[in-house]
Amino acid sequence: MSGTRSDVRSDVRADARADEGVGGIDSDAAAYLSLLSAQGVAVTGAQSSAIDAFYVTGKDEGWYSDLKRMFLPIWAAAGPNAIDMIGGTSGTYSGTVTHAAGYVQGNGSTGYFDTGTALDTLGLTTSSASLFYGVQVAHTSDSKSYAGALDASPDGYVIAIRKNSAGGMRYIGFSPIAESNQSSSAGALGVNVITRTATDEFGVYKNGDVTIGTVSATGAIPAHKIYFMARSNEDTADLHGNAKMYCFGVGLGLSATEAKSLANATQTLWETTTGLSL
Repeated sequence: MSGTRSDVRSDVRADARADEGVGGIDSDAAAYLSLLSAQGVAVTGAQSSAIDAFYVTGKDEGWYSDLKRMFLPIWAAAGPNAIDMIGGTSGTYSGTVTHAAGYVQGNGSTGYFDTGTALDTLGLTTSSASLFYGVQVAHTSDSKSYAGALDASPDGYVIAIRKNSAGGMRYIGFSPIAESNQSSSAGALGVNVITRTATDEFGVYKNGDVTIGTVSATGAIPAHKIYFMARSNEDTADLHGNAKMYCFGVGLGLSATEAKSLANATQTLWETTTGLSL
């Protein structure tokens, strides 16, 4: 394989076509659909097509191979909502969590989702790491976590929390000290992507081709699991929230273009499979 970016993109697109399975559906999409079926989910034809399109887009755009875990909790039941779309493993919901058609929601005190895998075992480094998640309705209280993992020694921290009653957000990207703040009323709504592709900074992006900003940062990858709907404080849940959320994921570092493509594709996947919108 040639080392140029265009050659890599061409090879990725060729691999995506080669991944087509029976009936032309992407093989990874087919595997995920099979797992949903085993959990009793009756996926419609339109939903199946949307899921297939997501995988194909990710391979065409080059970011799918960087995803390590991704969950789509829209199926109104804990079993299918816990399935990892990338590797087929499962995470765990704990406490009081509402599994509705199109989203999951914690109760603000006990509910959260545990991905089940420590971040430092997934190949993430301080020059290549990302997390992403989707929010339909924001937390109703300040200082509540949408996603987070904290390791006190060595200092490693990644978190996204509601900052203030105006809907502002605070993001920390695998750094114990540096943060990016967003104060717009849009707040956390939509698909948020925190990504690190250099040892000295991280960036935050959203669907709609939105750039929140890049921030100078240093730090380590937490040697602990990441939780969603709460923070993993060295594998103990705290900062529980009550937002309505519809996707969770972690991966290697994504460029700004890749982060926005992932955010847009995930937003389209959610809207198409659920009929919901922000």
